[in-house]
Amino acid sequence: MFKVADVISTGARTKNNDFMNKGEMGIKGYFVSDCGAIDDIYYNRKFVNSIPEASALAVKSGTDLNCGEKYEHGLTEAVSKGLITWNPITWE
Repeated sequence: MFKVADVISTGARTKNNDFMNKGEMGIKGYFVSDCGAIDDIYYNRKFVNSIPEASALAVKSGTDLNCGEKYEHGLTEAVSKGLITWNPITWE
C-alpha cells in the first residue's frame, strides 16, 4: 500500500509522467487516489500552482480515479487551460 501523493511526488521530482506504469507493473486494474491526494499535491506539497494542475499531474502520472471531487472540476478546468487533453481521460 502506498499513498498516491507520495508516488506522484516521486514522479514529479523525476519528471517521469508515467511513474505508475501499470503495464510494467503487471497491473490490470485501476489506480485510485487516497482521499485528499490531489489537495495534498497542491496545498501541502506545493508541486503545482492550482487544483487543475494537480489533477492533470495525477492523471499524467497514472492515477485513474480520484477519491473525492477534485477530478470532476479540476480536470475540466485543466483541459480548458490546455494542461491536459481529453485523450488520456475517458468517462464511462
